[in-house]
Amino acid sequence: LAIAARPCGAMFLGALGGFLGFGIQFGCTVYLGFRNPVSKWRPNLVRYLGKAIFLTCQTNAVGCVYYFLRLLASIAGWNELQVFLLRMFPAMFALGFFLTSGYYGLEHFNPESRKIVKMIAEGGFPAIYSLTHTEHCWSLPAVLLDAFTMDMSLWRVTEMDRLCFLGGFIVYYVILIHLNWLAVGEWPYPIVDDVERVSGTIGRCGFFLTLILGLFGISFLGTSIVS
Repeated sequence: LAIAARPCGAMFLGALGGFLGFGIQFGCTVYLGFRNPVSKWRPNLVRYLGKAIFLTCQTNAVGCVYYFLRLLASIAGWNELQVFLLRMFPAMFALGFFLTSGYYGLEHFNPESRKIVKMIAEGGFPAIYSLTHTEHCWSLPAVLLDAFTMDMSLWRVTEMDRLCFLGGFIVYYVILIHLNWLAVGEWPYPIVDDVERVSGTIGRCGFFLTLILGLFGISFLGTSIVS
């Protein structure tokens, strides 16, 4: 990638936007965990891992920590830490972008998901309608802001970084939800059940492969913006 330095103040703004975006979402995740625990409506699914089985929960937590450390490194002038964190940028961009786009593309309009949300609302918690948006909608603009304010004078993208950080997280999460499925017989997201019902195991594997390729494609979009 070509090196094109941008003002460090702009980069601080990108990290601040990321922290605020993921902070709002993670705060919403935590609030929903106390106000409307998943154990009320999907007790079997969360028997072992709780809400951590959801990609939304994990991505929001990772995003909060990542951008907090980016802010800390910017304020303290810790270039070594900043460089290490920037190596994770393709993975963070892909996860943040997908959290919003994947939610609206695969989850929000899914009939089973809408049925669950309606049940929660009618059970005395109508705020769920707005909070589901709050929990997912900020990460995409946050990572875009970060990409457009990135300072490339500190760092070069390597494909090994992309493979290690993004690929490593994907392998970890896919194994996690498959182990949980073997233990409880449920997937975190109804779209997986829909695909499996229509296309069987082969279709499910193809669906996961498509999502994985999509995540890597999104990460290339992120690095193309900063190049």
